Amino acid sequence: MSWDVLLTPPADGTASRGEAPENRTALPGAASLGTVAEVGAAIRAAVPAVDLTDPAWGSLVGPEWSMELAIGEGGESGPVPGVLLHIRGTGDDVVAFVHRLATALGCLPVEVGHDRPVPGGEAGVARWRAFQEHRDASRRRRRVAV
Repeated sequence: MSWDVLLTPPADGTASRGEAPENRTALPGAASLGTVAEVGAAIRAAVPAVDLTDPAWGSLVGPEWSMELAIGEGGESGPVPGVLLHIRGTGDDVVAFVHRLATALGCLPVEVGHDRPVPGGEAGVARWRAFQEHRDASRRRRRVAV
């Protein structure tokens, strides 16, 4: 089970790349982030350790977590409507990486399934920890003794 966070461009046009006002919401279906190549370049500039061997599907590994980045399928020139992050593991520093990527793309990170922005700082860490508690409780409930 992964914590899924969607990075989308601002729907209301209030911010440009690199800006992320706290009161703005990003909605799916907004304008493109750019081409796969442009998005990849912005991601690499923000987090050089990212593996973008496949430009449409990247990965980033932290000390206790891993993140897959679903970027796009239209080839390097195809438009990217958003980037979906699939985050697994533990480690509070992952929230800072989510926000670093969002800032580099001019997006606000939105928690998939809840459609609410992922706040920065301790509030974002608390959201990440709440997901981990839910994930771990779900795993305990699924175990069946034979």
